[in-house]
Amino acid sequence: MGRRGVLILGILGFALGSIWLCRLVSLQKDTEPVPIVLADGTARAAFLEAQGVPEPVCIATETVRLPGTAEGAYQEYAAMQDSQGLPLMTHLGESATRYTFTSQEDNGVDTWRTELLLSDTDQLIGAIRYDPITRDTQTLYTVSDNP
Repeated sequence: MGRRGVLILGILGFALGSIWLCRLVSLQKDTEPVPIVLADGTARAAFLEAQGVPEPVCIATETVRLPGTAEGAYQEYAAMQDSQGLPLMTHLGESATRYTFTSQEDNGVDTWRTELLLSDTDQLIGAIRYDPITRDTQTLYTVSDNP
């Protein structure tokens, strides 16, 4: 094999290696979602409206202490936050602020409530929609919505 053959094999090897590397990098999942900071009432309302909650009205604000571990009943809630890509688990044992919202649906009545849980730096660490009568729950946010 002459110089030309070696050069062609070298170029071909480089090209195939580059294609393999690009494919490998594109298949890797971004594990760090962009933090969502909701510093004031306007930002919280805009976030909720973007998630499909019409005309949110804050009806309660309270400071809560998160449990130190996700055990028992809190384990399901923590799993829901993890599925939404929210960093609740990294804030266990800390204080947080819980905002509870109601909204106006087309018929003027909405029994569902929405809660946002924010860290002391106003980062969203938990979000849930629930019916206080039936105790049905649903996620509010998905990782794919994350900008």
